[in-house]
Amino acid sequence: LPLVLGILSGLNITDRKITSVILLCIAYSSSIGGIATPIGSTPNIIAIGMLQELINLKITFLEWMFYALPIAIIFLGILFILSTYQFKKYSFKMDITFLKDEFKKLPRLTREEFITFWVFILTIFLWLIPSLLKLLKVSIPINFNSGAVAIFGASLLFILPLNSPQKILPPNAIKNIDWSSLLLFGSGIALGKLLFQLGLA
Repeated sequence: LPLVLGILSGLNITDRKITSVILLCIAYSSSIGGIATPIGSTPNIIAIGMLQELINLKITFLEWMFYALPIAIIFLGILFILSTYQFKKYSFKMDITFLKDEFKKLPRLTREEFITFWVFILTIFLWLIPSLLKLLKVSIPINFNSGAVAIFGASLLFILPLNSPQKILPPNAIKNIDWSSLLLFGSGIALGKLLFQLGLA
């Protein structure tokens, strides 16, 4: 939202109605897009964890996307049609010359940004491996647990680049993790499991 407000300011778009439509589109599209993949939104991970813990139903990365991605695409299509109608209603036109000029001024990717990008791609690939192996009906002795893969990917940022004392993430970055939310979600899963074990659920 702050990014878009800055862009709107740079484009001299001051109409409150148009600004409201654009900001609402971001809010809706992030919620809709969040369901498309397991990592799109925190509740998705919780749902997968609870389904596995409580009823022993394991959903892989690709299986989740198989069901959720079409729903997200349909709803994003509806949002696009509704927002386009709103822009036509307010006779809204945008000159993107400013954005093109700013894009040209951007510097090249730094080594740290390049490494971060490839660590991200590697993490996604490792998340997809169990789904691909399941499709190919291949079994391997390694368990690609999605949580372990995420920790592995994050850990790489603390040790790369190897030949430099300046790492992508400094050690004190761990303090910025939202531990309270993790404890809240973890205790939620524990409480859910307990309700099933006691028969209250």
